[in-house]
Amino acid sequence: MIPENERIDILDKLKAFFIDEIINNHRKNTLKLKSLQEFKINPFLWFYLAK
Repeated sequence: MIPENERIDILDKLKAFFIDEIINNHRKNTLKLKSLQEFKINPFLWFYLAK
């Protein structure tokens, strides 16, 4: 079993990663919703998106 201090350290690193990477990317993508041209959509998905 992982010692308590290592577990807390891992959770703190995970929390920092989540805030720095996931939340910031989500925020940027949310701002892109103003214009669909900002999204880089894979051309192979156009058929499925058109349905």
